[in-house]
Formats: sequence, structure tokens, C-alpha cells
Amino acid sequence: MERMSGFSTADFPMRVVCVYDEASMRKVVLEALERVVPDIALVTCSSGDELLARLRELQPELILLDLKMKGKSGPDVIDALRARAEGKDIPIVFITAKTKIDMNDEYTNLGVIGVIHKPFDAVKLPETISDLWRAHLKEENAALPVAQDGIGH
Repeated sequence: MERMSGFSTADFPMRVVCVYDEASMRKVVLEALERVVPDIALVTCSSGDELLARLRELQPELILLDLKMKGKSGPDVIDALRARAEGKDIPIVFITAKTKIDMNDEYTNLGVIGVIHKPFDAVKLPETISDLWRAHLKEENAALPVAQDGIGH
């Protein structure tokens, strides 16, 4: 099994849920991440409703979310997540075939930390997610208050 060199648990969320209505895309994501990220707990859901029903059980650190699905769209799922205590702070990465979508204030305010455009290189997917995760953690840590002794709390 190939492992990503130089990856640590700080570089990658260890509980990831991929929500995509196409089984083939869920399989691509699952195989790309499991092949190279050691010890990842990766679960796939075929709909936003399935994610919401299993949210407490799954406790994701990161959600990879299809922007446009049958039933609830990505933004609809985010609205439902944010209405729940256990879902209000989970970072989200959109996966979409829409090439014109970029990060904007609306998505950033919803907790979307990035957009992965299809088609994407499955080999580079773990690195892309890692880059987004590290940037998110850096931003999150920068927002922590600093005590008078100079140590963030």
C-alpha cells in the first residue's frame, strides 16, 4: 500500500466524509485517499440526508461535499448542518464539475474551505485536500486569542 511521504495527522483530517450522489465518484475519492493516507477513517454518503442522519455517529473533521446533488444541494446540506450543534463548525470542501465556481464570501461564511473542480487528478487529491486542511488550520490558529504571555489559548 502506497503511503504519502511526509504526511502526519496534523497534515490531514483523520475522519473524512465524502458526500456525493454518484457511486463512481465516491469510489474514486475513497480509493485515492485510502491508498495514500495512513489510518484515515473515510466514509461515503450518497446524499445529504444520509450524512445528516449519520452525523453524530460519523463525527467528521472534514466533509467533501458535492455542490449539486439530487435532492438537497450542497448549500442546502450546509444550511442543515449549521442548524445542528454537532455540525455547525465542520469544515467543508466542495467537489464540483462547475468550472465557474470559486470561493466567495457566501461559501466562506458557510465554512467552505475550498473547492475541488472535476475532473481532478485522483493521484493529487490527497495533496490538494492536505493543502486546504493545513491552510484551514493555520487560519483557525491565527484567529485564536493570544494571552499576555504570548501563548495562544
